[in-house]
Amino acid sequence: MGEVELIVTAVALKKVLGPTFEQIGKGLKHASKAGWEKLSNFAWQKIENPDDGKRANERVAYDILWNGGWTDDDVCAEYFGGVLASSRSEDGKDDSNIQFTNVIRSLSSSQLRLHCLIYTVLNKMLVASKSQVNVAQNTEIEQHEIWLSAVELLKTYQIKIDADFNALYRQGLVSQYKWEIISTQSPLLVPYGMAKPTTFGVMLYAAAHNRLSNWGQFQSVDFGSFDSIDFKNFESITTPRYFGATLNELKKAYK
Repeated sequence: MGEVELIVTAVALKKVLGPTFEQIGKGLKHASKAGWEKLSNFAWQKIENPDDGKRANERVAYDILWNGGWTDDDVCAEYFGGVLASSRSEDGKDDSNIQFTNVIRSLSSSQLRLHCLIYTVLNKMLVASKSQVNVAQNTEIEQHEIWLSAVELLKTYQIKIDADFNALYRQGLVSQYKWEIISTQSPLLVPYGMAKPTTFGVMLYAAAHNRLSNWGQFQSVDFGSFDSIDFKNFESITTPRYFGATLNELKKAYK
């Protein structure tokens, strides 16, 4: 593209964006720097030994810094930071984590919160029940169900239930879902959101924790929580108050 074409493109872009063009120009350097610092801090906290000599994959790192550097949401930074940490290897040539960066950048912050809630609850339920499920087999893991309070999802975590569950389904992060906000069938039916997990959903959750190397132990090892996140108006993202493996368990949680 020649210099004249670049000038014409810049003029056209300025007209399309209006005052936003100037705002972007002023904030470009500062925004990316702040975003990169946040990502680096989250990634750093997930690495057991930062001086182990390993290096991040360049392709994954570039994708994360470019896409994640603009977010000011801690959940997004947490996920991007975890995948960045997970991309480190002796020679830095393993770019398999690129699949996770593609998914993370396609999800909104509320959709990532929902994914975090679903798989945190699932991890804790499987570990507590000492389940022998093989998480590497989709046909096995999707037999489990996670029932969450629709009221808590809406009010505490600001989940857009109709859209956010569907987004996770389209990305292969849940195999099935359903929800009920206002029941007309029975006064005993509590408002709920239900999802069935997938192997890929487990893998993304493990990558966000920099636990991808042992994601196959998801059913037997407590992966912990995202303690470093400042969720501001949200209660602990990792410990919803109401949940269960069945609707009846969710009902009991309300009592």
